[in-house]
Amino acid sequence: MRIIDISHEMFSSPVYPGDIKPEYKRDMLISEGSEFNLTRIKMCVHNSTHMDAPFHYIDDGYTAESIPLDYCVGYCSVAELSGIIELKDIQRLIKTCEKRLLIKGEAKFSDASAAAASEYFDLIGVESITVGNTFVHRTLLRCNTAVLEGIDLSQVKAGRYWLSAAPLKLGGCDGAPVRAYLIDK
Repeated sequence: MRIIDISHEMFSSPVYPGDIKPEYKRDMLISEGSEFNLTRIKMCVHNSTHMDAPFHYIDDGYTAESIPLDYCVGYCSVAELSGIIELKDIQRLIKTCEKRLLIKGEAKFSDASAAAASEYFDLIGVESITVGNTFVHRTLLRCNTAVLEGIDLSQVKAGRYWLSAAPLKLGGCDGAPVRAYLIDK
């Protein structure tokens, strides 16, 4: 059994244009006489490897703490695609893939492929910072498809794996950081 971390390190990851860069501050340090080290962080919930909640694009959508965990844990398929993912790509993948799909490569969904994907997949994961435009997000999130963005599949081959990608339980938030990993049996 091999465990493959597919998360990016939070503080060194690229950020979406306009998002704040994550930062941390040491409030207490043993080296300065404190009994323990204590750190606070400041970040956008969409930094690095993260999951979008429907509330990110849908005003009455549910928030991060309500993302169904059974969508985030279980068998998944990793497929290699780059560029714009078209309807024909999704139609092909639906025939052979698990209900959780991770895309290896810098790829974004077209409107048509997002609509088809939302009908079948419980979770879509991409290496890109975003799955696509506003329509793509709304289409996937309106159908309660879990959207996992900013994963790192550089050490992963296409195939079937066990996925764990549970978001932090951040009540009321439009997304949450994820420590995602695959298990290759």
